[in-house]
Amino acid sequence: GRREDAERAWLGVLRRDDAHEGAWRGLMRLRAEEGRPDEALRLYGRLRTLLAGELESLPEPETERLARSLEAAAAAAQAATPRSVLVGKSR
Repeated sequence: GRREDAERAWLGVLRRDDAHEGAWRGLMRLRAEEGRPDEALRLYGRLRTLLAGELESLPEPETERLARSLEAAAAAAQAATPRSVLVGKSR
């Protein structure tokens, strides 16, 4: 499908240039579209580590904006997840 093709394309770009932020953002967006903002944020963390270690730099502003929106989506998803309540016998 389209997502699998896009993922293969982004991963191919990263094999050639592991610091290509456009490819990282593409993968992050794919994960978000799949309803996996936490995974997208893990990718962002890997990118930050890579950039800091190899290039001694920070992500581009566009990447930072995407990460902020993913953080908001992850927080909203977590808030919408029902919490289980343990009910015990009272003594």
